[in-house]
Amino acid sequence: GIAGRKGFSVLTIEKALMNQEVGFVRKILSILEQNGVSLEHMPSGIDIISIIVDEKKLEGKTETVVRAIKKECSPDTIEIHPNLAMIAVVGLGMAHVPGMASKIFTAVAKENINIRMINQGSSEISIIMGVENTDCEAAIRSVYNAFVK
Repeated sequence: GIAGRKGFSVLTIEKALMNQEVGFVRKILSILEQNGVSLEHMPSGIDIISIIVDEKKLEGKTETVVRAIKKECSPDTIEIHPNLAMIAVVGLGMAHVPGMASKIFTAVAKENINIRMINQGSSEISIIMGVENTDCEAAIRSVYNAFVK
């Protein structure tokens, strides 16, 4: 199956060697909790973490959240990118199939749509990607057509 939803923001937090700092992510999640902001998704790397949140839940709290993260975590940078749509491609038949991600991303690329965020769980039964809100429907259509035709 494939589904999408618009209206997310990404808090991108970068800090060199954050993976070696015990409690770094817990501090961020605590700040979100204290401000009543739940997260939708949380892809990460060694020196970067992206917190995907519903824009409506962040409304009026952005400055407070950013200020608290800066104070508690001392990141190298923190940026907020609004207008993200999240698209999930899900299916048991996706696991252990070489080229599945390639098929999905090629379909989206053929429509000249930029993928701003990618995440795949270790179960391999879902791939989640973030695109601009304005590209949501076209991205869904492109992936659907890649598998139906």
